[in-house]
Amino acid sequence: MRSFPLSAFFDPSGRAEIVHYLQIDFALFCWHCLPAAALCLLFWGSTRFTESITARKYPAYKAYQKRVGFRPVDTLWKRLSILLFGGGQRELDELDRVLWKKVD
Repeated sequence: MRSFPLSAFFDPSGRAEIVHYLQIDFALFCWHCLPAAALCLLFWGSTRFTESITARKYPAYKAYQKRVGFRPVDTLWKRLSILLFGGGQRELDELDRVLWKKVD
């Protein structure tokens, strides 16, 4: 990668060179990020596909998805959102009953 003179930022005649330099850097940045972005999309798509297969095979899995997040912090947020915006403690108790087969 070629070095860029900082004096071009302060020289009005060097503005075109700055734009050209930044366009080349942006193109190189995008080119190097494409494989990582492709892998992220592949992982996201395969996860959604696997989740849909599991949800069709096991009926209680929908309740599990509603109650448990992908990361521990997601589980906390799901619990709080059910308590604050959903059915409250009654909905959490119903999800726990379906998931853990609790009998009252």
